[in-house]
Amino acid sequence: MGKVNGWLILWRRVGMPVCARFRRTVRSWDKSAPRIVVTGISTWAWYNHPVTPAFTLEDQNLEPDSVLATLDGQVFASGTEVAAEGKHVLVVAGGDGEGHVSSGTWKFTIDRTSPAIAFTGVSPGQLKVGQAAVGVTITELNPGASSFVLNNLTLGTTAAYQPGSPITRDGAYRLDASAQDLALNLTTASLSFTLDAPPPAPLGLQVVLEGGGARLSWTKPEPDVKGYRVYRNGVLRSESYFTGTSFAEQGIFPDAGLVYEVSAVDNRGQEGPKARAAVPALSVDMAPPPLTRGFQDLLGVVVTNKSTFTFTAGPAMVELVKEKTQGLRPGEWVKTT
Repeated sequence: MGKVNGWLILWRRVGMPVCARFRRTVRSWDKSAPRIVVTGISTWAWYNHPVTPAFTLEDQNLEPDSVLATLDGQVFASGTEVAAEGKHVLVVAGGDGEGHVSSGTWKFTIDRTSPAIAFTGVSPGQLKVGQAAVGVTITELNPGASSFVLNNLTLGTTAAYQPGSPITRDGAYRLDASAQDLALNLTTASLSFTLDAPPPAPLGLQVVLEGGGARLSWTKPEPDVKGYRVYRNGVLRSESYFTGTSFAEQGIFPDAGLVYEVSAVDNRGQEGPKARAAVPALSVDMAPPPLTRGFQDLLGVVVTNKSTFTFTAGPAMVELVKEKTQGLRPGEWVKTT
């Protein structure tokens, strides 16, 4: 019949009259161990408040004297409140009259202390000149989830922040941090400070070559810019700041290639990183055949890109001349329309 508990009802005859009399006798059979039921806690659970574990053992032939419970190795009475922080182990055991024994173990943790958050690298309310990096330390025995959000109140931007990452833009900042442990204790903290960092590189730097010169243009990267410095092949073009967002110079021969760089300087004199634009090395070769038709001929112009950059040339203007053969000295040229 398997492990089934139940009752067996027997009838036995009493006396020896003509009409037999029967007496009912009830006996039980038990093939299962007691079932342990625990309430008030769950195994491997975390709690941020006191708990009250209670237990019962269910069996028709339970031996009450066999029931024993311990909490962390000490005898424990069902329904007793547990408030001490830390890891706990509840063990419950008991048996029945047939010699069947049951035991169970429940492990749980009480953590009533919230995480602690500390900031390093920047002080509350500080005006930080240059770049900044904020460290965040969370002190917690049972750490869970955490989050960090950096708000630039000046620019109106919000972004997730990795503690220790460099902050490079000007503005008034607020760093919001939150930390939660496995028992769902939650702590939040904020750090406010102001950063005056070097300006970022100018935006959209372009170089146009025309008429034997170069013309540069760019976009102002942020409001706190006093002026700009322009470099050609690593050499500063002027000790004075350029206050506009363009620059031009003449006498440019890009046959060897050029590299222009532009940096922004803020009101504190901090120079930021350089924007860079490279001009490829070029050569122009003209190898025309003799012009003999007198009214129409073909003239070839070859532009050679000696760099790895993509370059677009044109439109180009070619000025034709012819050699006078009468009334002029040998080798003298005159423009031809």
